Amino acid sequence: MVHKIDFLNDCLKHFEYLDNNKPLVFTITNYVTILDVAQAIRDSNALPAMWFDKECAVELTEIASALYINMGTFDEKSYEGMRASARVANKRKIPIIVDIVATGASNKITNYTEKLIEEISPSVIKGNKGEISTLCKEKAEVRGVEAMSYSSRLVEAMEDYAEKNSCVMIASGEKDIVTDGKRTYLVGNGVQELSLIVGSGCVSSAIVACFVCCSKSLGFEPAYSSALAMAYFGLAGEFAKSDLQRNNQTFNAEVSLVPSYSFKTKLFDYLFYLSKSKSLLKSANFNIKVISKQ
Repeated sequence: MVHKIDFLNDCLKHFEYLDNNKPLVFTITNYVTILDVAQAIRDSNALPAMWFDKECAVELTEIASALYINMGTFDEKSYEGMRASARVANKRKIPIIVDIVATGASNKITNYTEKLIEEISPSVIKGNKGEISTLCKEKAEVRGVEAMSYSSRLVEAMEDYAEKNSCVMIASGEKDIVTDGKRTYLVGNGVQELSLIVGSGCVSSAIVACFVCCSKSLGFEPAYSSALAMAYFGLAGEFAKSDLQRNNQTFNAEVSLVPSYSFKTKLFDYLFYLSKSKSLLKSANFNIKVISKQ
């Protein structure tokens, strides 16, 4: 599907669709970030629902427009709920987004993640660059949920994996990589402080789920919607930092970063503002580079 790229107006179309249709994004996520994930979905103009119970998960997936599965803090019970919900999502042909939290950090997490992906064939697979490198069978170090190192040929590995498995892959980092194997987007929006927010990746994955659930209706490829979602998240971070630096004179002169919790509050403020203020979004600078193999 080819269209003339217009990052600003295409992002506005996603927000308008979400606001007009209020799609439900059903989520099985971790205990650490569940509230932040729910709020990010709501700030993006979609509706969140979170349940771990298998029966409830299946019923809610029946009425959802997207299923977002997050592997953080999973256990045997929630894992079965993930599998059952994904069967429903695939039957209904709604997108499944999987955040492969801590893949590469332990053998059990890696094995369960790989088994789940093989079984459910997600539409979008997202993680940090270490997690995605691990999934692509590339050398990496993942310490807990942080990428300490990752493959030097990550873009190529992601493109090969995405094309082979007919999915979108997203590797978050200083510059986010989004690809479906045919077209790759390098998203440069964001600030260093985003890496200091625990669960920021879980939040951006939720936003991806919101954007991807309306890709088909808007006539966009899921990879393009995913790139816009990552840019939106990064832009919120840019506006948040700028706001704090402009209005707060109490920061320690020895510390170049803005305080993490103050930043987090402003981040969510701007996730809210950007989805609702056309004038604010129009002032944003979308930093997205497109690489096409065709």
